[in-house]
Amino acid sequence: MKKTLAIFCFMTLFTAVLAGCHHAEENEQASGQNDDEFGKNECYAQCEEWGGGSENVAMCKKNCDASNDKDSVWNQSDDKYNSNDSTAGSWPSDMPSEVPEFKYGSAQENVSGMGSWIVDFDEVDEDALEKYEADLEDAGWSASVMSVTNTLNGKFEGKYTISVSHDKEYKQVQIMVRKAQQ
Repeated sequence: MKKTLAIFCFMTLFTAVLAGCHHAEENEQASGQNDDEFGKNECYAQCEEWGGGSENVAMCKKNCDASNDKDSVWNQSDDKYNSNDSTAGSWPSDMPSEVPEFKYGSAQENVSGMGSWIVDFDEVDEDALEKYEADLEDAGWSASVMSVTNTLNGKFEGKYTISVSHDKEYKQVQIMVRKAQQ
């Protein structure tokens, strides 16, 4: 009797688990959503939530679309992003005018999207952070250099933040500018 009861309980539990899995699969198929679509919808919702004006929201949504495109992600073999928004050897054309151009090295590549801009430089002067700090302050930014970490951080009227990292050994700088969340 105990053996029969144990088998009955096991079969009941097994049937319930199978029914639950089948029901979950039907719900996913009925909704027409998979993980990629959910991620895209969630990304769109975040674009709307973060705002920053219709132009910024449109750019953000474009980047949501690109994030699901296998050709617009990091290319390990080429050691760069596959992106139409990446430009070698120049200051970004869409960089906000409030950000002074960095003139203390040779621009290698820039990437922009979703309210941020990243620019990489080689052949950077030893005192580049201090010079760029002065340029930022002249343009109305509050900025400060942290000599221990070779970084510069700043902000502009609640609109933008900037972070500059300087690798003095390799004479490289990376600048990242972001729109402030509103």
